[in-house]
Amino acid sequence: MMKKTTLIISMLLLLVPLLGINVIKVGFYTNPPKIDREEISGEAVGFWADITNEIGEKEDMEITWEYGSWQECMDKLYSGEIDVMVDVAEIPSRNADLDFSSETILLSWSTIFTNNSNKFNSLLDLNNQTIGIITGSVNYKEKGGLVELLHSLEIQAEIVEFDSYTKLVDAVITGEIYGGATTKDIVELYVRSGKISTSSFWFQPIHLKYALSKNNPNATEIVNIIDHSIDDFKKDNNSIYYQALNKHFHQETKTTFPKWVKILLALLLFVTIGVFIFNRTLSLRVKSQTKHLRKEILEKEKAQKSVLRTKEKLEGANAIKSNFLRSVSHELRTPLNAILGFSEVLINKSEEVSSELQVSYLNSIQDSGITLLKIVDDMIDASLINSNMLSVVPEEINIISFIKSLHKKYPKQANLTYKLVLPEASKSSQKVIVTDKDKLEKILFQLLDNASKFTKEGSIELGYYEENDYLTFFVKDTGIGISKDNQKAIFIGFSKADNNGEVFYQGSGLGLAIVKALVLSMQGEIWFKSLIGYGTTFYVKIPTKLTSHVADEL
Repeated sequence: MMKKTTLIISMLLLLVPLLGINVIKVGFYTNPPKIDREEISGEAVGFWADITNEIGEKEDMEITWEYGSWQECMDKLYSGEIDVMVDVAEIPSRNADLDFSSETILLSWSTIFTNNSNKFNSLLDLNNQTIGIITGSVNYKEKGGLVELLHSLEIQAEIVEFDSYTKLVDAVITGEIYGGATTKDIVELYVRSGKISTSSFWFQPIHLKYALSKNNPNATEIVNIIDHSIDDFKKDNNSIYYQALNKHFHQETKTTFPKWVKILLALLLFVTIGVFIFNRTLSLRVKSQTKHLRKEILEKEKAQKSVLRTKEKLEGANAIKSNFLRSVSHELRTPLNAILGFSEVLINKSEEVSSELQVSYLNSIQDSGITLLKIVDDMIDASLINSNMLSVVPEEINIISFIKSLHKKYPKQANLTYKLVLPEASKSSQKVIVTDKDKLEKILFQLLDNASKFTKEGSIELGYYEENDYLTFFVKDTGIGISKDNQKAIFIGFSKADNNGEVFYQGSGLGLAIVKALVLSMQGEIWFKSLIGYGTTFYVKIPTKLTSHVADEL
């Protein structure tokens, strides 16, 4: 008696899920003619709506429809807000979370379409074009989809995503994009309206089924009900399944082929195979010849680009030469005139010049010589940079000793205060870095020269701080600052700040351009912050371990 009672209770428990399936919530979205929403009533219409409603009546279940976008419906399916989603492709990436009906409801192909102005003849027409596709669709990134297809043929095309078929088709019609990729059934619907053109190229056949979340406790029972109903529909040529196909896709329910048609089809198949083999052989030959022609074209284009680059370099060299002559003629004449003038006075009239004045003249000659030497050094550095002959020589240096030595030997102006700022943790450190010592010294000297030149009074700070595998040096002054207009060209050769014409500053205008090239050659970067009337801070960031690599772009 006890065993019998237990058996009855177990059977009742197994029947509870089946007895509880009275209402099924079904998700649908806009994808005519397969599924759509009626504009006035908002009810689900189309192929899937017809057969799903028939299953509900047949199994005495109430079907309630939940409308949304494709992604909204799928989110509701995963969360359990709906029981079933129609028109879902069964793909491996979805099998982990979803159950599918065993019966395939529709077999769908994807195709390419364009507007009536763009004629699509082959996949090569998609090269360098913009192609639209529905976000999250199977024919996008899944196996056999558009991305895999284009990649396999080495076709470069930009892919733009749309969240609805209407937006995708409108973008193609208006010419916003070259074409679109979606299911053949959707395309044929718009082709019949005369708005777009399609091709005979089909790809990625997919099986469309009912989908249910595996978290749904009634998933297995609902799938069994659907599969049983669809199987019955397919066995009956007059069922709602074939009626819906005829109504929405204009397909015949059953076709009987005469014997002579079958023989003709067999002959056509034989001829088709022969033509295919012939075309395949011809295609391989054409492909080989095309590859050869492309190689020749690429070599010619490469030669043309090389000639063009040479021409541009020559034109650039001429422009640099002219700019150089205009920019440095005055800078060269000024120290030379001073040297020649004071020298002539000392040679011809030394007896008439007091000893104090002679010393002053000699100091002026020395200052002019130093200025002239700096201009010549800048010209040599600029020549090396323009000739791509700038290289780096890494060596080990103690950073504390280096920066203290540099700060000590830099010539200081009496009216300015010079400060050395070091990180607290590094004051007693013996940190060694690998870098080009000469170039780093030249960079910092040039930045100190700039700061001293444009600072009438106040202070100049030199320091650095550590950041992972990099050191960032800085030179901070309390000078005139750099206007926004001058900031744009501060690192361009032969450019000089005019300071609104108030003060003339000597120099070739090459200093910061050379500094930037040196920094890049050391695999570093340079930037600055400036405020008119308050001063400027330049930052140079370099790696603590420099390789012998030379920057490609100086």
